[in-house]
Amino acid sequence: MDPARLVFVDETGSNLAMTRRYGRAKRGQRVTGQVPRNPGPNVTLLAAMDQDGWLGELTITGAVDGDAFEA
Repeated sequence: MDPARLVFVDETGSNLAMTRRYGRAKRGQRVTGQVPRNPGPNVTLLAAMDQDGWLGELTITGAVDGDAFEA
């Protein structure tokens, strides 16, 4: 197999509705905070590279299906 023909594709995702899990307050006082009312969308990043560098990247909202992967 010719290494010059290899293309690596990777996928990662993130949810934009993140909240803090811990907080700080003065001794004896309660920590108050807010959380997002509407959870944000899931964002997926696809990227491809070969031995010469980046070939392209694609950001989509939601999960990757067959059509998004082929694009």
